[in-house]
Amino acid sequence: MLRSKFAILTVAILVALATGGSRARALEIQVTVDSSSIPAATAGSLDFQFSAGLPTAQTATATVTNFASTALTLSGISFTNSASGGPLPATVTILNNPAFLTNRARQAVTFENASSMSFTLNITGNALTTPSSADSTFYFSLLNSSNQSIFGEYSLPHLSITIPANGSGTLSIAAIPFITATVVPEPGTIALAMAASVTLALSMRRKARKSS
Repeated sequence: MLRSKFAILTVAILVALATGGSRARALEIQVTVDSSSIPAATAGSLDFQFSAGLPTAQTATATVTNFASTALTLSGISFTNSASGGPLPATVTILNNPAFLTNRARQAVTFENASSMSFTLNITGNALTTPSSADSTFYFSLLNSSNQSIFGEYSLPHLSITIPANGSGTLSIAAIPFITATVVPEPGTIALAMAASVTLALSMRRKARKSS
C-alpha cells in the first residue's frame, strides 16, 4: 500500500513540474497568419507591441524570431520606445517597459497574391515568475496604409497574448480566425510528462498483479 501511494505521489510531482515550473521560466509561442485574402499589391505593415498594464508591472522581453513568409515583400522597420532589431526576418526584440504606454516595432510590407507568414514568439522575464499588480500583453496586428485594420471586419488587435499579474505563467490568448497561436512545450516539459505517464503505468500494473 505504501508503494502504491509513493508511486502516485511521484506522478503528481512530475505532472506538477511538467505543467508549471518549466513553462514559467520562458514561453515559446508559434504564430501562423493566413493573409491570402488581402489583395495583391496592398501596402501595409506588421505591428508588434508589448505593453505593461501599469507602471508597477514586472518586466519581460518578447523576441520575434524564425520569421518566414510567402508572397510578402518586406521593407523598413520603425520603433517606438523599448524595441530594437530587425528588419524582419532578423530578430526583433521588444521590452514591456512599464515606463511607456506603448513599446512597438512596425515592419512595412507589401502583400501579394496568396500571402502568408509565421514566426516564433519567445517571452522571458520576471513577469512570468514574480507576482505583481498588473498584467502585460503582447499585441500583433496587420495594418493598412492608414494604420487601421487590414481586415475590415475585425478590429485591432488581431492577436493578444496576456501574461497575468499573478505570475502563474498561464496565458490568455485571443486571435482572429486568420491567426493561430500555439504554445510550444519545452523539451524538459515533454520529458517530465512522459516520465509521469510511465510511472503511472508501472504503478497500475503492479497494483493489478497484486489484486489478481
